[in-house]
Amino acid sequence: MDNEERIKQLLSLVKIIRNDFLMIDNKGEIYKISKTDYYLLNLIKTVKKYEKIKQILRHKFQSEEKLERFLDDFLDKYLETLGGSDKSIANQKEEINFFEENKVLASPLVVSLQLLESCNLRCRHCYTSAGNEQYRAMELNDVQQIIEQLHDLKIFRLGLTGGETLLYKELNKVIELASKYNIITTITTNGILLTEEKALELKECGLNHIHISIDGEKEIHNKIRGNKISFDKAVKAIEICKKIGLPVEINYTIMKSNINCLSKMIELAKKYDIQINVRRLIPTGRGRENIKELIGYQDCENVLNDIQKNDYPKIKLDYCFFNTNQYRGNCKTNNKCILTINSYGNVYTCPYLQYNEFIIGNVKKESLREIYTRVEKSKLVSFDKNMLKYPCNKCEKFTQCYGGCRANAYILYNDLYDLDIQCKKCYKVKLNKEI
Repeated sequence: MDNEERIKQLLSLVKIIRNDFLMIDNKGEIYKISKTDYYLLNLIKTVKKYEKIKQILRHKFQSEEKLERFLDDFLDKYLETLGGSDKSIANQKEEINFFEENKVLASPLVVSLQLLESCNLRCRHCYTSAGNEQYRAMELNDVQQIIEQLHDLKIFRLGLTGGETLLYKELNKVIELASKYNIITTITTNGILLTEEKALELKECGLNHIHISIDGEKEIHNKIRGNKISFDKAVKAIEICKKIGLPVEINYTIMKSNINCLSKMIELAKKYDIQINVRRLIPTGRGRENIKELIGYQDCENVLNDIQKNDYPKIKLDYCFFNTNQYRGNCKTNNKCILTINSYGNVYTCPYLQYNEFIIGNVKKESLREIYTRVEKSKLVSFDKNMLKYPCNKCEKFTQCYGGCRANAYILYNDLYDLDIQCKKCYKVKLNKEI
């Protein structure tokens, strides 16, 4: 492979690089990069031609030979790493929940865009209370303006949600625009409306990933979703995606009625060799009406222990999960990295706390860049240890979890800084037991 082809290949692997020294590849993996690497990658993306790149860098090297060796080593490092044959810089990759507390991002990494409120199901745990009687959808023009702002801010990932995303009439156009700007784009769906024809359309438009929601074995899933065919349709949707080569993952929300399905769900993911994203129920939206489905601290620990014992490498825990050091979530840091925009244009740092007091702006009235400047001072990011109740305000592991899920505390006790009882220590305090 000559140098021009190597550069072309590198450009196909690198999606976006940012001036806060973060990069995302074509698989959606995020990396921290050095200042030097940022400069070189930016130069390569701008100039694109090997000889022109050499010409720009020539004054920095004593000889032509040293310059060529430097560029060869640089290209080799990134092509091997991003191509998957070598992991020499893989340790630089940072999942969102591991960003250090004081990390100042130039912009959020991920934006979740709720295109509409209508849905063909009424799932008992839906955090937006989506349903058939709600038909509000975001205007295409508004969506286009938002995506153009995402491009300007160099947002890495766009998650399209609802309601049921496949009910949005202009979905193809939205995906095409995001793809044009190299934004990694994912949709979340219950799978009922996904035909092979529709899946091919989405793939051709540039969709990168599709998440299918499955919440247990057939009978349990159908009961949770309130539909007798929803499980079969969801599995069929996975098979369609596998057939046409569209990357697909399972979203599995754990609650009381399906917690014993974990092993079966992992088996299902193994069968299709796909990732399974495990999250816990947060009792907001319709979930608030089904508070009995909330799992306790012992349930959380059992789930985490079972996952640790499992040898399947494609299990990913939601950032809200915590209770062991290995899988500590970090709600505070996560709220710096992800923004949620609902169909009214309201912007939130947490998708589960879509209440007026947590709105940090509206994209129909001001720019997303301006709105993001308020994140550091928002209630879900600006709090400190002393604002939380005991035992969180005395806990030596506070900087790992920052008190757990603020949505749980707010919904259960009407106090943002109260305890998340899915932590063992907090649960015992609530029961006035000795720790």
